[in-house]
Amino acid sequence: MKEIILLRDAFFESRLISQMKKAMTLLFILIAFTVSAQQPETDWLAGEWGVTFPIYGGARLNTEINNYNPDYVAGAQEIVDELPAVGHVITNLTNFANSHYFTLSANANVDVANEIHPSVVPNAANDQIIFDVLQVFKDAGKKVILYISSQYFERASDEVQAAWVAYYTNNFGGDEYAAYRDFIQGFILSVKDYADAYWLDTVGKLASNGPDYVAMIKAADPGAVVTINSNKKYITLNGAEIQVESDGINDTDPATYRVVVHEPRTDTQDFSHGHVSPVGDAPTNSWAYEEFTIPNMVEDPYFTLFDRPRLKHAWFPTRERWHLPNRLLLYDTEQAYRFVRRITDAGASVTWATTTDPGPLHPAAAQWGYTTAGHMMPDEMAIMKEINNRMLMSTKPDYVPYVRPAGALLVGETAPNYYQHIDFQSLTDKQVGDPDFFPFAYASSGAPVTLTSSNPNVATIVNNKIRIQGEGTTNITASQGGNSTFAAASNAVRQLTVTSGGGTGNVNLALNGTATQSTTLNGGVASRAIDDNTAGNFGSGNGSVTAAQGPNAWWEVDLGDNYSIDNINVFNRTDACCKSRLSDFTISVINSSGTTTYTQTITTAPNPSVTLDAGGAIGQVVRIQSNLTTTLNLAEVEVYGSQSNTNT
Repeated sequence: MKEIILLRDAFFESRLISQMKKAMTLLFILIAFTVSAQQPETDWLAGEWGVTFPIYGGARLNTEINNYNPDYVAGAQEIVDELPAVGHVITNLTNFANSHYFTLSANANVDVANEIHPSVVPNAANDQIIFDVLQVFKDAGKKVILYISSQYFERASDEVQAAWVAYYTNNFGGDEYAAYRDFIQGFILSVKDYADAYWLDTVGKLASNGPDYVAMIKAADPGAVVTINSNKKYITLNGAEIQVESDGINDTDPATYRVVVHEPRTDTQDFSHGHVSPVGDAPTNSWAYEEFTIPNMVEDPYFTLFDRPRLKHAWFPTRERWHLPNRLLLYDTEQAYRFVRRITDAGASVTWATTTDPGPLHPAAAQWGYTTAGHMMPDEMAIMKEINNRMLMSTKPDYVPYVRPAGALLVGETAPNYYQHIDFQSLTDKQVGDPDFFPFAYASSGAPVTLTSSNPNVATIVNNKIRIQGEGTTNITASQGGNSTFAAASNAVRQLTVTSGGGTGNVNLALNGTATQSTTLNGGVASRAIDDNTAGNFGSGNGSVTAAQGPNAWWEVDLGDNYSIDNINVFNRTDACCKSRLSDFTISVINSSGTTTYTQTITTAPNPSVTLDAGGAIGQVVRIQSNLTTTLNLAEVEVYGSQSNTNT
């Protein structure tokens, strides 16, 4: 009878524990959803670039300390001191891909060394290292993202795996996920005051428990941002995934690879994980990232999923393999700077997967240039420092435009249908009087782009530069029509806003001039061409078009003094009649001494306008002479320039 009572009590105790675990799980999920609802949109990383600072964990950390004596705290301080423009750092809660090594032993739920295995966590002498490193970053205002490999104890030794099995069997009734969840929760509770976000990797073992796992982290660290490396998405064109066939003329690898796109796929991703295409197939600096992955981030730095915008983030390894200092560095300064500028200018985010120097005591130190254990690799730090210096300049220098490498192509690409895109940076606001400028607009083919302006009253294009004409907004379109190798690129459009600026620089001088013409027909007086009205319908009653009878009809405006003339805009009629009357004319600039300082003949009727670059010619009179026998009609003539310093 006593045995029956004991069995009964044991049954109810087990059932009670099971119900309590379920209740706690539901409570954590409820708390996590509440926190998520209160959490601001994940723009905390927007427009930032960051680096990675790898630190080993567990017995591997002990071995590194014993053999090579790395000073990780000094390495963290070097990042703070040398890279003030860096906004965030990814470092480790677990080893990369080895989820059984942790960088700390403190765990609110488990005495890891005694209940599982001492090799899983650092020994007492090394246990404080990660906290000291995290404190350096927090004191400097760097955001901290902790990496967690979540494949349980899959890569641990047989001894450690057996210890883990015994632990979850004895303490969680054989429920491995429940044990692992509790185990990770204990670490989160111990480190949450240092972390801003968590990057979860190798999550296949979690299977359908992924959402609950993420909910647990958010409940344990309210306000934390989480992403999970799963469900990669790849670039498509015309409904099909693209594949890279060749990376250039020296590519002898026949394998092809897909091109990743950084768009979150599940609700467990507050921001895109940013993992690149598999590095065994694709180089970590693939040209295809420049033509497809990054332009996708530039086009829209957020991806809306389940009615919530999520930031696009990229994590690029600097070397041939993730976090391995004994692999070739693939990036140079210019490409790395271009990646940072394009992504952060758009408001997205990028992290460099930089590596840690094993130091001069390592057997491969001479071969790979290891110098200072526990610091960023020196060749990587040199690149990061140059990027940092440029990013801190009040006016950041332009990056070198990307051009597709010779021989690089996608599967199925044949001339003249190679893909190309236009990298067109946003246009900063301008003021009336600002000089002509060429915007940053380049085609990936290397072929020149053509610019057009939707509003010539605000800006015109002269010698493929933008010339400011007046206040307002205009859309500047960059186009590249293709050639014998590349198909036409999709047009890129940027808005330009021009304000008055309160200056007296490049203004329409004709508005204050005096217009005359050879004769006047049907009320089309000369002053109509300087009335600030470019409408070109003669019969509309708006009095906007001049009329001088031919042959040899002429029109001119006297500016009242000599000016340095930059450009002249001539507007034609826009009604159904008579546009061809302006199909052959000569425009001249004449100074106060009667000398012609500029002349140009136009033999194509403006539709509706033409801009002539007078190149700063000094003149007081702008004259338009018809070379036809017909009537001369003008809708508007604009003369832009500034006061001349000469009287001749």
